[in-house]
Amino acid sequence: MTQLVRTELIELNLKARERKEAIIELTQRLEQGGYLFSKDGFLQDVFQREEIGNTAVGFNVAIPHGKSAEVKETAIVYGRSELGIDWESFDGEPVHSVFLLAVPEEKASNEHLRILALLSRALINDEFREQLLAAKTGEEIAALLNEVTQPKVLES
Repeated sequence: MTQLVRTELIELNLKARERKEAIIELTQRLEQGGYLFSKDGFLQDVFQREEIGNTAVGFNVAIPHGKSAEVKETAIVYGRSELGIDWESFDGEPVHSVFLLAVPEEKASNEHLRILALLSRALINDEFREQLLAAKTGEEIAALLNEVTQPKVLES
């Protein structure tokens, strides 16, 4: 599998202060990188998913995602907000790390769930979250995220 996170898909200084604005800001990275057939169509799919249930997962993290026919290639966009974003989180805390998953609809069931599981497993780890927030460059963040989202070789 190719790397899901590339340096051009990382925003170290999100300007958005609200959930919808953050999703739009991160989707622009996908559009600029050529990952989408239609930005508006993808946004519609992500916002529909947000209506089903809040994607803030605690730990000041949100994982909005869209399974969409408008996605050409699976990718993860990472955005970091120093001030925090109002995501209407269940814990009432602002979100500082946002992971926007873009998955082509035809790959949605397996790939989408696998990525969510790998990412969620990593985010439970305090040290991993601290490394993400402390990273100074997009390259550092891409390396951290690609390490945890790559399929693991079976261990004996």
